[in-house]
Amino acid sequence: FFASALHSTPSTPVSVVSPLLCIFGVPMLPLDRVRDPRVRRRWPLGRFSERLLHCLRQQRSLFGHSGCVNCVSWSELGDLLVSGGDDCVVHLWRPHLRGVEGSAGAVATGHTGNIFGVRVAPCCGNGYAVSCARDGGVRLLDLRRLRPLQVIAELELSVNKLCFLPQQPSVFLTAGSDGTVRLFDLR
Repeated sequence: FFASALHSTPSTPVSVVSPLLCIFGVPMLPLDRVRDPRVRRRWPLGRFSERLLHCLRQQRSLFGHSGCVNCVSWSELGDLLVSGGDDCVVHLWRPHLRGVEGSAGAVATGHTGNIFGVRVAPCCGNGYAVSCARDGGVRLLDLRRLRPLQVIAELELSVNKLCFLPQQPSVFLTAGSDGTVRLFDLR
C-alpha cells in the first residue's frame, strides 16, 4: 500500500493505493505520464509490464485528520501507517485490518505548526516515531502510549523532511528551511 492523497478532512480522506512500483524502486507516476516516451527513457520499466501499472487502484480511505495531510509513512514492518498534517496530530493507521475504520490512534504531538514529516523509528519495532514541523521542532513520539516522549530539537525555522538511514536504524537526518541537514541518533 501507498498513501497517495495528501489532503484529508472529515469529507476528504487519505487514500491508500497499492505501491507495487515503489517497492521495487520505480517512482510512482500517473499512468498518462508513464506512456510518455520521454519518461520511459528516464525511468525504464525494465521487468515491469504495462499490466502491472494498471493494477494500481485505491484500496481504502482513511478518515481522521481535521486539516491538510502533509506526510505519510509506512513502518518498516509494513503493518502501520503514520500520517501528520496541519492539525499537529500524528495518526496511526492499520489499513490492512478489515473492519477497522478510521485512525488506530492519534498522538497530540505538542507541535505548534504544521507537521511536515513523520517516520516510524525502524530501530524500535512500531514503538516510536519521529516528527518534524513548521515550528522547528523535532519530536520523539511514543506510539504505544500515544504521547509525545521527548523534544529532540527546537530550531528557529521549520524542519521540512526527515529520513532514517537504512544501515543505521537509530540514526536519522532532518532538512530545514535554514538550509541545513542535521543528523540525530536515538541511542
